Amino acid sequence: MTAAIVSRAPVAARALPRLAGREIELSWTNPPVSAFGDGFLLGVRVVRRERTFPLLPDDGDVVHDEGGPVVDRLADTGLTPLTRYYYTVFAYDGTGFHTGEEARASALATDDHGLAETLFRLLPAVHQRDDVALRPDEIHALAPAVQEGLRVLPPELRGRGQLRRFLAAATAPLALVRSTAEALPQLHDVDRVPPDFLPLLAAFLDWRPDRTLPVFAQRNEVRAAPQLYRSVGSVPNLRSIVTRYTGFTSRIVEFGEHLARSTHAPAQNVFALRLDDAAPVSTLVTLDGAARGRLAVVPGSGGAFRLFHAAGDPLGPADDRAARRAVSGTAFPRPPVAGEPGAPVDAGRGSPFLTAAPVSVVQVKAFRGGTWGGSVPLFPGGEPAAAALPAGRILLAWVDRPGLPDARVLVSTGTTTGPAPAVLTGHTGTPFAVAHGSFLLVRDGTGTARAAQFARTDFADPAAASVNEVVTLLNTRLGGLVTASVAGGGALRLTSAVTGGDARLEVDLANSSAAAALGFGPDNAVAAGDWSDAIGWDQPRVLDTIPAGRLADLAAVTDGAGVRLAYARHDGTAWQVRTIRFDGTVWSGDEALTSGALSSREPSLGRDPDGRVWAVWARQGSVGGAGWSLRQRNRPASGAWSAETALTDTPAAGTAGDREPGLAVRPGLAPQVFFRSDRAGGTDLWAVPIGGSATRVTSGVPTESWPAPVTVGAEHWLLHRSDRSVSHAGVASSGAGAGTGTARRYAGSTTVVLADTGRRDRMGAFDDLVAYTPQRPGDGLLRGDEVYSRGSVGLFLSRADSAPLGDSTVARLRGVLDRFLPITVRAVIRPLSETEE
Repeated sequence: MTAAIVSRAPVAARALPRLAGREIELSWTNPPVSAFGDGFLLGVRVVRRERTFPLLPDDGDVVHDEGGPVVDRLADTGLTPLTRYYYTVFAYDGTGFHTGEEARASALATDDHGLAETLFRLLPAVHQRDDVALRPDEIHALAPAVQEGLRVLPPELRGRGQLRRFLAAATAPLALVRSTAEALPQLHDVDRVPPDFLPLLAAFLDWRPDRTLPVFAQRNEVRAAPQLYRSVGSVPNLRSIVTRYTGFTSRIVEFGEHLARSTHAPAQNVFALRLDDAAPVSTLVTLDGAARGRLAVVPGSGGAFRLFHAAGDPLGPADDRAARRAVSGTAFPRPPVAGEPGAPVDAGRGSPFLTAAPVSVVQVKAFRGGTWGGSVPLFPGGEPAAAALPAGRILLAWVDRPGLPDARVLVSTGTTTGPAPAVLTGHTGTPFAVAHGSFLLVRDGTGTARAAQFARTDFADPAAASVNEVVTLLNTRLGGLVTASVAGGGALRLTSAVTGGDARLEVDLANSSAAAALGFGPDNAVAAGDWSDAIGWDQPRVLDTIPAGRLADLAAVTDGAGVRLAYARHDGTAWQVRTIRFDGTVWSGDEALTSGALSSREPSLGRDPDGRVWAVWARQGSVGGAGWSLRQRNRPASGAWSAETALTDTPAAGTAGDREPGLAVRPGLAPQVFFRSDRAGGTDLWAVPIGGSATRVTSGVPTESWPAPVTVGAEHWLLHRSDRSVSHAGVASSGAGAGTGTARRYAGSTTVVLADTGRRDRMGAFDDLVAYTPQRPGDGLLRGDEVYSRGSVGLFLSRADSAPLGDSTVARLRGVLDRFLPITVRAVIRPLSETEE
């Protein structure tokens, strides 16, 4: 027979307010000696707090320390009236403190409200005069029990008369009643309501607090309940409930995004990878993705560049038309069909389908000053290629209606302008009446301020200073911060030394006594610069030198004062790579770089400092098969193209091979080619120098494609496309989108590649990119492992301390979620693995 284990925690704790007010009497039962085995109860610690019970020995004010005598009751004095105090008693045995639920008690500290003194002052003066304290000899003559009663009276009553002592005793219960009545409003205050009444207060909100949580946590639950009810069905609401009830953080997946749909191509968004980092991480550039397409980069000065890319959703036009139908109130607008009610007899056989619309558009996005600008749509079409021309111009070429047998190449020339400074122009023209000793204080965007003080000796006529005199003076005293010049009408113009969107110029009106005289006021005291991202494009024109046909994969590079363009054209048998040159005026020299029965696609061009042009492309391994590898040719500044040579070996059987090369030509280094390859199973990015061996650049679950190397100052970046999911927090700087723990899926519906073990291993995980056919209930309800349905939401839970997700936690959470999830939503709870965090 096993002996019962006796708790070492005190029990039967009880707290009561004393009638005298501002005191609470606390009592409890200490654990028996048998609870300590070979040890002893060495002391008792009593800890006090407001609003909640102390949980630890140092979690509040210590009322009684374990170094004192072992007691089982005490009086806590000097308390604030109408305040509820919470006590926890800890037993100390030399090794630690022990407590439990029964070692806690709370009570309201009351007040005497001065009732006894008030009533005594209302008595006739004769009674107040005759109510005197007993003399020592009179006390000595009393019975011993009476003497003891007088001795234990509170100090403030020992020297009072018996009438005053009577009133104190008579009014004490009344003071207790008044204190209790005045504390009744606390029953509606979530921070002050007694713990026993907290569930009743929560019931007004139809909230069920978790009684196993500390009191302060229960109060927080009730306080947050209205906000939670307002946001029922939202992701923040769901995450808040999970954290509040379990202590776990959650990442949320809508399994409906994983359902396979026909013609649902991946949205290959654009990301940037800093190759010089020890552990490069791809960061989002734009969500204006497309199913495919090269990224064309036109470098600028100071690490700036412009990115041209195709963006488009194959279902976008259909979605747009559906939206227009909904707005117009007409569900399915179409031409009338003969025989329908209301249709003319001669309506003919109109097609019920709408005409096709372009599904992609060429966009440009500028990087300057260390930040990205916004994406700007330019022209309908795809497969863009761009290169710089002299005098700040850009040549842009693209395929109009790519994928059709009669596609054409269109070109347009754009004119750029450099970053603009911040400019302030005064309203007043010369002459200026500048007072002696006055100041002009100017501040730039970095907060740097500089002041110019004027003296009468600075001008030939102080009462009528000329604009040229002021300009000369300001350029001398404010040089390096601003440049002063003459504007129209003899006004003063101030231009910032810094250009671009970060440039800022401000005349500090509060500290510039000369501002008004020089024409500056509240409406023209602040100016900002501009990045000048806008490009002025001429009318697009057809590149007649390239006949219509199946055209794709445009690439361009600056070649001297002109541009060389490469493209892929289907000759009726296979795809071939061709090239043509623009000398700044005309296009000429359309020639083939490849020939034969094997297709060649995706050319990339580069030009080294010696003027040699390099061309790299992907070639098919066999007719009608995969197994693509990279090939290259080069051409000196004045000469013919070299023979075609292999850049990468023919890949292993069963793999797609090496595709989508992006050429990087840097001074002093061999040209380096970045490309997409599945040679390691997954679809990752690789790099190979011409004449060298390939190395892996990226690895992981997403499909990475279309690399575009770019030099940003002293850094080397790699822009690329990817079908990776994007966290909503990654595209929201603040507000509801930030930190929601959710991600938008862009992987589309593609066939599972068995060799891609990295992608297969993540099936069912938070970062799963595989698409699934919908699961449907067989007997009316979905099983726990049937998650891929439109109404299923996955909660992937984790904790900072890596605590496991237990069955009891899951069961408890399910009970709560049933009350807060919409009836059409079903939650699936899973642990978040370490590789997903």
